[in-house]
Amino acid sequence: SDAERAAVRHAFKFGSRREQKVYKPEAEDVSFKITIPPVVATGKDFNVQLDLKNNGNSIRDVKATLTALTSFYTGVPSDRIKCQTFEITLDPDQEKSIDIDVLADDYMELLKPDALIQVYAKARVQQTGQAFVREDTVDLSPSMEVDVLKLQAPERVNRSEPFELRMKFTNPLKIPITKGMFRIEAAHIVRSKVIPIKKPVGPGAEIEIVTELTSARSGKKEIIVGFSSDKLDGISSSVEVYVPYSS
Repeated sequence: SDAERAAVRHAFKFGSRREQKVYKPEAEDVSFKITIPPVVATGKDFNVQLDLKNNGNSIRDVKATLTALTSFYTGVPSDRIKCQTFEITLDPDQEKSIDIDVLADDYMELLKPDALIQVYAKARVQQTGQAFVREDTVDLSPSMEVDVLKLQAPERVNRSEPFELRMKFTNPLKIPITKGMFRIEAAHIVRSKVIPIKKPVGPGAEIEIVTELTSARSGKKEIIVGFSSDKLDGISSSVEVYVPYSS
């Protein structure tokens, strides 16, 4: 079945023979193209579109389904967000598009900590039995601001002198988050520094933390900051600073 073939294709993505073709492509006179945004800011709506074109000389009737589900980082789907089935008739050489809008109001309370959404497109041409199955991932990425206060131009800090790093994060969810923490990593500045957020962060609330760092070596340095909580994980941002060499 279409679903079984899709499952085998998905399994091959994680196998040692993933570069091989699982199934030989069938002769087809209808072409399909799915368009989704690879990254969407958490809390924003997005659109999934499937384009169809009849490349043959006969009328083709197509039944297609677009589905969006929340997903774990392993790719295992969780909760269904939206599913819609379409019936399309294509004249020879005709193109048509179908789409669904995935709304933040529909997915925000269903998100897993990894903030992933799986999108599935399935279609079958009634006259020929030609099948189309595709699966893709939308990464929901909350934004986080990281900067260094009172920088000398161009973004210079002095070796062995303390400087301040500011981190800002806004909870995009409609529910509070708890167990929040910032993790800072930067070679020759800090091995790994964890700053826990002791209180829950309410919906739409902003956290701002300023911490002091010192660079032990000269050169260009990248400071990487990650944020995690009970509801959101894998959020990161970075800033570069330059530490002049001693003359």
